[in-house]
Amino acid sequence: MTLPGLLIQIFFFFIPLSMLFIMSFTLKDSFFFTPIFTAENYLRLFRIYRIDLQNTFFLASVAATLDILLGYPFAYFMVRKVKRLADVFRAILIIPLFGELYIAYGLLYLILPGGPVANLLETLGIPALGALYSLPTTILALALYTLPFVVYNIGVSLQGIERSLRGGGKVPGRIPNSGFFKNYASTESTRGSYRLAY
Repeated sequence: MTLPGLLIQIFFFFIPLSMLFIMSFTLKDSFFFTPIFTAENYLRLFRIYRIDLQNTFFLASVAATLDILLGYPFAYFMVRKVKRLADVFRAILIIPLFGELYIAYGLLYLILPGGPVANLLETLGIPALGALYSLPTTILALALYTLPFVVYNIGVSLQGIERSLRGGGKVPGRIPNSGFFKNYASTESTRGSYRLAY
């Protein structure tokens, strides 16, 4: 049963993708006649779109960091602390998955005049439109849009930890609830499974 699917993938995905990859290293249309291999296409790409690539990597890295900082506590409390409200948390997380439009309108409502944040911005002397079309707002919107993916992945990882291993961080002199900030896996092995501390 897997052979037809494998053949479809080979003929309609892997072969065209490999042809495109080889073609990207040829000079103009020489691929169809006598291929002249060069790296000029990629050098030109990085020369023309260098600023765009830098902005993309910067926005993605800052938004991913913000996602982890916001997503880990959210997933931790959803999975471990308030299980009876887990469905409410999951419903909240579905909102960004509806698309950028909801995030855009939400930020418009918050920031533009009459919104909850507008008075604070006015007090700080920041124009509402300037705040709406700023780098921090762009990063926040990108982080909000990708937050559910981070929370669900971290939540699944937290649920996969056995109950018997959860007390690994209970050692004498430990500050209560300090385990929230610790890494889970240590290199010590207990009975074939990793001793986890939190």
